[in-house]
Amino acid sequence: YVLIECGNERNQTKAINNNLNPVYNDSFAIDIDSTKTTEIVFSIWDDNSFQKDELMCFCVLSLTNLISHKEQEFTLQLKGCDSKQNAQLTVKLLPNYETPFSKSQRIFNELSQANTEKQEIESHRNQLQINVKELSNDNQKILSEKTKLNHQNGKLTEDKAKLEAEVNKLGDAVKTMENENAKFKENNQKLEQQVGKLTGEVDRFSQENDELKENTESLKTTVKNLEQMSQELKETLDCVSEEHKKSKEENEKLKIVSKSLEKSNQEFEEKLEKVEKQYEKVKELSRKMSLENEKLAEIRDNFDRLKNAFFNELSQNVKAMDRSLLEKLAADIEFMDQQAGLSKDEFNRFWHVFQAI
Repeated sequence: YVLIECGNERNQTKAINNNLNPVYNDSFAIDIDSTKTTEIVFSIWDDNSFQKDELMCFCVLSLTNLISHKEQEFTLQLKGCDSKQNAQLTVKLLPNYETPFSKSQRIFNELSQANTEKQEIESHRNQLQINVKELSNDNQKILSEKTKLNHQNGKLTEDKAKLEAEVNKLGDAVKTMENENAKFKENNQKLEQQVGKLTGEVDRFSQENDELKENTESLKTTVKNLEQMSQELKETLDCVSEEHKKSKEENEKLKIVSKSLEKSNQEFEEKLEKVEKQYEKVKELSRKMSLENEKLAEIRDNFDRLKNAFFNELSQNVKAMDRSLLEKLAADIEFMDQQAGLSKDEFNRFWHVFQAI
C-alpha cells in the first residue's frame, strides 16, 4: 500500500497483494497550508499480518511548481529500492489553491503589465514633451510676430506723427496762403487738393492702426490661451511623474517578493538534501539492526541449546543426589538401634523426615 504524508495529514491507500504493478485508483482530499507545506511524501510499505509493516521505498513531490486549478500527472522515481530495479509511482494532483508557481507567474504577469504601463506612460510623457516643445516653438513664433507687429506699429506711429507735423505745417501754409489768397489763389487750390489727398491717407493710416490694435488684442488672447495650455501641460506632467513614482515603488515591491521566493526555494532545496541524508542514515541503521537481529537470533538459539542441556544434566544430577540422600537417611535411621532392617517406628520416622525435606 501507499502512505501519503503532507504536513500533519496522513492518508493510506488500500493494500494490493501479490502484484508488482498495482493500480490503486484511490483519491484523497488534502488540506494544504501553502505557506508551510512545500512537499508531499509517498512511501511504499509491505503489509505484514503478523509482523510490523516494512518500508520498501519512497519518493518526494515538490508542490512549488504545481499549476493552480489544473490536474497534473507526475511519474516519480522511487528511492530506496534495489539499484537494479527502475521503480516508479504515477500520481495525479489537482491543486485548488494558489500555488507558489502560479503566484510567481501571476506576479510576473503583473510585473510585465506594470512595465508595459510604464513604457506607455514614458511614451505618453515623451509625446507630451514633444507637444510642449512644439507649443514652445509656436509661442516663440507668435512672440516674434508680435515683436514685428509692435515694430511696425511704432513705425506707423512715427509716420502719423510726421503726417500730423506736415498737416500742421500745411495749416500754417494755408493761413499764409489765406493771407496771400489774392496772390496765390491758384496755388491755394492745388494745395487744397494735396490736403484732401493727405487727409485720405491719414484716414487710411488710422483704419490700419485700428486693425493693428485688434490684431494686438487677438495676439494677447492667444498668448493667454497658450499660457493656460502650458499650465495644463505642466499639471499633466506632474501627474505623469507621480504615476511613474508609484510604478517605480510597485516595481521595488515586486523585486522584494521575487527575492523572498528565491530564498524560500533555496531553503526547500536545503531541507530536501537534509531529508535525503537522514534517509541514508536510517537505511544504514536499518541494515545494522538487521545484522544485530541475526546475531541475537543465533545467540538465542545457542542459549536454548545450552539451557536444555544444562537442565537435562541438572535433572539427572538432582535425581542421583536425591537417591543418595534418601539411602543415607535410611541407613542413619536403621543404625540408630543397631539392628538390621527398618522397623515400623524407624520407617515412620524416615517418612516424617522425608516429608519435611
